[in-house]
Amino acid sequence: MTEKSTSPVPSEFCTEPAVPGDKMEGLSLLTDLYQLTMAQGYWKSGRANTQAVFHVFYRTQPFNGGYSICSGLEPALQWLHALRFTKSDIDYLATLNGNDGKPLFDRAFLDYLISMGPLSLDIDAVPEGTVVFPFEPLVRVKGPILQAQLVETALLCMINFGTLVATKAARICASCQGEPVLEFGFRRAQGLDGALTASRAAYIGGCAATSNVLAGKRYGIPVAGTHAHSWVQSFPSQQEAFDHWAETAPNNCVLLVDTYDTLTGVRDAIKTAKKLVERGYKFAGILLTAVILLGSVLKLVNSSMLLVSLMQRSLLAMISMSISLPLLSIRVLLSTCGVLALSSLLATISLLLVVYINSLLLWKRVRPPGSHASS
Repeated sequence: MTEKSTSPVPSEFCTEPAVPGDKMEGLSLLTDLYQLTMAQGYWKSGRANTQAVFHVFYRTQPFNGGYSICSGLEPALQWLHALRFTKSDIDYLATLNGNDGKPLFDRAFLDYLISMGPLSLDIDAVPEGTVVFPFEPLVRVKGPILQAQLVETALLCMINFGTLVATKAARICASCQGEPVLEFGFRRAQGLDGALTASRAAYIGGCAATSNVLAGKRYGIPVAGTHAHSWVQSFPSQQEAFDHWAETAPNNCVLLVDTYDTLTGVRDAIKTAKKLVERGYKFAGILLTAVILLGSVLKLVNSSMLLVSLMQRSLLAMISMSISLPLLSIRVLLSTCGVLALSSLLATISLLLVVYINSLLLWKRVRPPGSHASS
């Protein structure tokens, strides 16, 4: 098998080389049953080596957008290189029966599969990270129709899912206008393999880091993260949890403030931040999870005072003590499931927050020294 495309991802992206067979052995049955029954049909009719061309493309843009970002090519090429039918594969296929109770596959066909050897397919593809559009071929497979048919399902799976996540990541990164976006979707991903695929695709789409440590090791993606709600819940009080976290990670102290009540969480974070600054460290910021933020947004529909109160009672206090607030440089948490749909809404809210905070900073600069707000 030959291919005429390589991934544009920097060499430091893949710390474990994509050698033929790397981590892809034993996946030859990663296909639909009808692909195998069609393959048998080509073999029986003497058309197994008839030359054919298959194209991987999509019809409509996801998320009602104007473009997509291609991803998934490198894993697909690894799988193609490694595709060999083993005795275990053949033994399993031999157990499958048709409607009459007789074997679904001829023994001679199964012998043909195990003796087929390396694929003799030519692969042309656009590089990963390329902007693509509907009906544009992302991958072209040329070769014997039996072989091309067998690889169709897996190629569609790897290219489709990777491209979907990379596209969403690119849209969120674009909405953040250069600010870093972190991918935290591991726990909501579609299985362990889906989590690795999503972390890799999100990085190709523009995310700056991932919470997935194995993805960091395997693909060279920067890793990032702070504590979870369970850390706060394990202490008698939220304030004690924050203070202990500042002791544990003083050089990367980001506090998750929405375990119980967001406003209380921010006020407690301010207290911890003051102590941290007094010790000579920089307070890295606060974290609001997307699910909790969704609840706040829904409340915001009924009362805009929630957001105003949060900024007036918490953000202004942080500004007055000259502590840098991370919301001035928005960091978005990217999940690989339904939370993704919030990206446009979150970007709008983030912009409003930045405008409001900047106005507070301006007010602080122009206020005469020693002046106080009247009650």
